[in-house]
Amino acid sequence: MASPRTRVKLCGTGSVEDALLAEAHGADYVGVCVGVPFSERNRAPKTACAIFAAVSAPGAALFFNAPPEETAEMFHTLGAAAVQLLGQETPKQTAELKKRIDGEVWKSIFLPAEGENKTADASALQEQMQRYADAGADKLLLDTAAFAGGKFRFGGTGIRSDWNLCRDLIGGAPIPTFLSGGIRPENAAEACRLVQPFGIDLCSGAEASRGRRDPEKTAALMRAVRGSAGVP
Repeated sequence: MASPRTRVKLCGTGSVEDALLAEAHGADYVGVCVGVPFSERNRAPKTACAIFAAVSAPGAALFFNAPPEETAEMFHTLGAAAVQLLGQETPKQTAELKKRIDGEVWKSIFLPAEGENKTADASALQEQMQRYADAGADKLLLDTAAFAGGKFRFGGTGIRSDWNLCRDLIGGAPIPTFLSGGIRPENAAEACRLVQPFGIDLCSGAEASRGRRDPEKTAALMRAVRGSAGVP
């Protein structure tokens, strides 16, 4: 039996042009930073609305540590299909947001960068994933938190975490889970085969510069994912 198709979310979308490019190459989801004020990829709500309206692919609006009521109010104006929580939002806040919106709620879970001296606690991460699932999260994303570009970043680092650990976590995940962090056209097929995630999520790996998508990298990425073994 063929493996399920690996979904692709292209995040950090900065313009309608880049959203259309992502969709034209077969991306399943388009992500836009809306409530991440410290990110160079953050866009004003008006721009985000235009991006989400331009494509039929479901959109995910990213927020960082915003109160549930504030996130819900903005979400209802955007036309996105999902909210992705990118900070230290608690399961309780996740449940509160889920009650307030008619879309999906996704939660990023952060791991240290591969090769760092920090040791990730697999049991604690599994428990964390279960708590968010129990709170009503629809999807999870395993991403990297690390210093990149002169600052500590939660996601958008271009750095991978321990993919062997991610494989184990995703194998026992309570809900569909994406792999994020350090994915590029050159290693996307490896990520799909090794980790076997519900989907992959990336921004810098398909960019010409921060917030500006590269057509050649985007095409190469999608060829790698769709052509990887066991991923039709």
